[in-house]
Amino acid sequence: MTLAARQPTYVPTLDGWRAIAIVAVMASHSRQLVQAHGLFPSHTVESIFSNLRLGVDLFFAISGFLITRLLVQESTRTGTISLRGFYIRRAFRILPVIVAYLFVLALMSLRLPGLVAPWEFLATMLFARNYLMHWPGHTTQQFWSLSVEEHFYLFWPPMLTLLGSKKALRAAIFGVVAIAIWRAVDSRYHVFGRLFSEDAGVLYRSDTRCDALLAGAIAALALDQAQALFNRIRSFPITACIFIAIVVAVAARAPALPSVLIVLFPLLILSTICRPFSFAGRWLEARPLRWLGRLSYSVYVWQTLFLQVPQVSFSWRAMGSSPAHLVGAYLFDLGLVFACAIVSNKVVEGPLRRKGRELAEAGTASRASAS
Repeated sequence: MTLAARQPTYVPTLDGWRAIAIVAVMASHSRQLVQAHGLFPSHTVESIFSNLRLGVDLFFAISGFLITRLLVQESTRTGTISLRGFYIRRAFRILPVIVAYLFVLALMSLRLPGLVAPWEFLATMLFARNYLMHWPGHTTQQFWSLSVEEHFYLFWPPMLTLLGSKKALRAAIFGVVAIAIWRAVDSRYHVFGRLFSEDAGVLYRSDTRCDALLAGAIAALALDQAQALFNRIRSFPITACIFIAIVVAVAARAPALPSVLIVLFPLLILSTICRPFSFAGRWLEARPLRWLGRLSYSVYVWQTLFLQVPQVSFSWRAMGSSPAHLVGAYLFDLGLVFACAIVSNKVVEGPLRRKGRELAEAGTASRASAS
């Protein structure tokens, strides 16, 4: 299927970037397992695996871009943004797999006491997990990033609706700068920890991470200008240059690295969205990558259980075994991750996602007829 033949809301190469992000996250989350088996021969390899956690930063940039792009398209198409419709769609997109995951955890905890702490259920459903990362409990730690995204969804769509695209662009730029300054100050002086006694850390809190999503939103609001720029430098391998800049910045531990990456990741995404028929764009549009990208949210939710929880993971229970046995156990764990993700996506998420769209469209139609 060609790019032009897909639905109007389809954004080329985003699914491919999602696939790369989820592979990086899973590789990073497997780092502790591989370290425990003594398979890291050098500090360089360990550093590479550790830095793959930046896949979450890529997810943030994608989410900020996509949500903003869809809201802008809705505003252009209908003349307004339905916040009610947006939040209905988000609830039916985000919550089903979370509820399914927590339900499975509850069942497993009947046979595995201590698998999950009771507070984790409430913290996850209230999207407060990112402010409690220092508390004991690890079966729901992946929900810290979803908490950041949900907090972003609470303030950004109303702000975009209220201000309009041009003013919202200026507000987003101001927000990115303000959060970057706050993160630098808090990293040095631990202001948050002093005020609230306990601190989950600047890597997880919404007040120090929402700039990554705002940067994606800026990219969406500046898409037309970016398209014009990329059209003028069509023959330049800009995607490769931005990727190399990211690698160099991470390897050199550049000053203010989080803020540097917040700029580079949206540029990386824009470089292929604006040039989907470039080599990088066509590679990201490959069918396997698009399939994995569409499944990435489900995979992200389920992967912690089978890759990081020793009581459940066959790989962790294979501790001390031969490398061949370890590889087999790890592949089995990956199979379980994808099996759960596919089942939950087909049986739970897909039907409820469609229902959410129907409810959102019905509400929009009823208001239009009433007016």
